[in-house]
Amino acid sequence: MKAEIQRKELICVLTPIEMCIYVLQKNLENTFRVYLFLKLNYKDGKVKFTKSKTKFLADSLNVTTRTIRSQIKKIIELGWIRINTKTQYYILSSIDNIRVNNGWVTRASIEIYFEDIHCIRAILGAALYGYLHKDFWRKVKREKSVLLKGNTYHFLSPSFNYKNQFAPVSVIGVHKIFNISQAKASRIKKLASNAGYIKVKKKFKKIGLSKMDVVYSKKYDTNNSQNIIFKNKSYYLQQIDHIRPFFDIRKRKKLET
Repeated sequence: MKAEIQRKELICVLTPIEMCIYVLQKNLENTFRVYLFLKLNYKDGKVKFTKSKTKFLADSLNVTTRTIRSQIKKIIELGWIRINTKTQYYILSSIDNIRVNNGWVTRASIEIYFEDIHCIRAILGAALYGYLHKDFWRKVKREKSVLLKGNTYHFLSPSFNYKNQFAPVSVIGVHKIFNISQAKASRIKKLASNAGYIKVKKKFKKIGLSKMDVVYSKKYDTNNSQNIIFKNKSYYLQQIDHIRPFFDIRKRKKLET
């Protein structure tokens, strides 16, 4: 709890979930990392990219100055930074302006801190899975109960705290909804879990198959054969992973930077 309180006292960027997902879809993680670093360092929203400043950015992010210049160019192309030709200062676009310009409707956002910049794919993965976790329980609350893959989920009472509950989130679902490859969806989930942003619980269902049945199934790729595993002297069907986030999703107010 003490660590959480200390984190809340630090400077952060309240980042829209849709922005996080956009970055993952467009493979802009490294570019986004530089933009966030600028937002966190230059709270007045402007910076001059002098030779010494560029070197400071490169050293801080453990990349070359050439990489920084390349990423700054991409950030400008994205419209996240513009130059004031009179003062030669680069002006950082506000998060809300970026949100409006991209047509991102939801104000659901997460806090991203300095420490998160060094594991950017993990925090972006956490944002995506945390949003789907919230969306799942919102659906359960609306429909009172949801049946998924033989399991029924209930929103037990008005005081039920879904934030402490696990929710099934499939990498196949991530791919279908956001057009992010299953391999990337799996990779960022693991990174988010390893970084402690989310917890992943594996789910298995015992099935009555013999070794011969499994060999046949895998040979002809039927009956979800790729998800069949052997443990404790029995065969199990690996089901959808259940996840629980360890951060809050906030709603941005207007005119936040």
